[in-house]
Amino acid sequence: MDKNLNEIKEIINEWNPIKIEPLLDDEYTVEVQLINDYLQKHEDITFSDLGEKINDIFDNKFKGYFIKTEESFYIAKKILKTK
Repeated sequence: MDKNLNEIKEIINEWNPIKIEPLLDDEYTVEVQLINDYLQKHEDITFSDLGEKINDIFDNKFKGYFIKTEESFYIAKKILKTK
């Protein structure tokens, strides 16, 4: 796992947007990879764009369990700081 992917995983796991307990280390692997792929394809991304993408990824994956939230934008800022 590359550095960015690992850092994204740590941020997402710390956030634990679905509030899974107990949280397995690989619980959000697919979502982390989707976020990383999105970052790789979009060099000049804003935290707002990334926040929207994070909301979309989790909403699509966990319909009914995830509610789009402003917190996604805070998470996006944290992720962008690791780039």
